[in-house]
Amino acid sequence: MNKRFTNNRVADRTKSFSEGFWNSGGAIALALLAMLLPGCVAVQKEAAAPEPTTAVEKVAQNTDQLIGQTVTVSGEVEEIIGPKAFQLEDDKIFSGEKVLVLNAVSATVPIAEGKNVTVTGQVRKFVLDDFEKEYNLTNDLNVKKKMEAEFEGKPVVIAQTTQVIE
Repeated sequence: MNKRFTNNRVADRTKSFSEGFWNSGGAIALALLAMLLPGCVAVQKEAAAPEPTTAVEKVAQNTDQLIGQTVTVSGEVEEIIGPKAFQLEDDKIFSGEKVLVLNAVSATVPIAEGKNVTVTGQVRKFVLDDFEKEYNLTNDLNVKKKMEAEFEGKPVVIAQTTQVIE
């Protein structure tokens, strides 16, 4: 009798499938599918929520609670103090509060008196000797005297970003 032997081992069946798959270009199709599929899925990135704005008045009046914190303040440029510093006034009509802003990085747009700006930076107390060395403030002796007389020990926002509001 002629015995016919059929090999029904799972390993043999899997092997023949995988050989056929790879030979038929299935691997290429699978690789392309893996690369293209993420592009077909509509992913909406959540827009970064704007940072909450802290009033200039709050920075001026609650300095001790804000020391070391990063804040975003908006207001009008009241006075340019030097190439890296200006005084920011609260945009509320009857507030009259002001705070010194020191640009830690160069502003990308010119800042002029009367312009509305939004500043994000760290709140610190102004100490002329420390900031003069740290930020190379100015060589103008009159500006140094004015800064020391008006701002010594008062709040300063060390601006990482300054944006002019149009």
